[in-house]
Amino acid sequence: MLAAHIDDSGSQGEGPVFILAGYVADTEQWKKFSDQWQIALDLKPKLKIVKVQHAFRLEEGWGRFNAAQRDERLKRFSSIIHRHVKMGIVVSCGWDDLRKLKKEFFPKGGFQAYSILFNGLMSDLVRHLHKHGVREKIDFVFDEQGALGRMAVQIFENIWHDLPPQLAQMVGGRPIHRDDEEVLPLQAAHTIAWVHRRDAHEHNRIDFPNGWKPTQRCLKKLGEIPTLYSWYPYERLERNFSLAQAELDKEAKSKAAGI
Repeated sequence: MLAAHIDDSGSQGEGPVFILAGYVADTEQWKKFSDQWQIALDLKPKLKIVKVQHAFRLEEGWGRFNAAQRDERLKRFSSIIHRHVKMGIVVSCGWDDLRKLKKEFFPKGGFQAYSILFNGLMSDLVRHLHKHGVREKIDFVFDEQGALGRMAVQIFENIWHDLPPQLAQMVGGRPIHRDDEEVLPLQAAHTIAWVHRRDAHEHNRIDFPNGWKPTQRCLKKLGEIPTLYSWYPYERLERNFSLAQAELDKEAKSKAAGI
């Protein structure tokens, strides 16, 4: 059994891009990952959680580190990720495109950007795995999102049956949301999501046609992990929503005609 742990970055419109990203590994590797991650957290100075933005700013729990200590600890965390995960996944969409989509298809409200990337990521990942001969089931664990997460899961349950059966059966079960202080792999997911969103912000871009390479030596190992990139430009989103709207209109006409 595989498991993907996923987090978001830029969900409040901070910067040009909204990203969902994380890592895939088999469940046994995730157990080993969590054991080693906890050991790394417990080293002195002890950390409660890894938030890479806090590390770079030497704030929160990282305020007790000097720059050399911080880099050494981040290097350790990066090596743990590199050692245990099978691959990464990064799904991105520009906020200008999302706002344009909202205006066209959801003028009266009800628009959920998170749900678009949430379901898009799962679909893209199972398609990629199936294409490369992987037939293992995969569970999806997302960072806690409250009501937004519950709505995304509800949409998943409404549309997942539209996937080809050979892909739908690869999903191990209903996706879940969990606290990243309790589910340690979500801290790795936060790291990949944040560094990509930060890179997009610094270079004013919304996709990663050439992938991503860390500029910080302490994160070097993360750049060596094979990663699936999926970009959702407006044209791709508009096509999908137009097809969905056409299906809804067709169903409405059939009901009105008593068919």
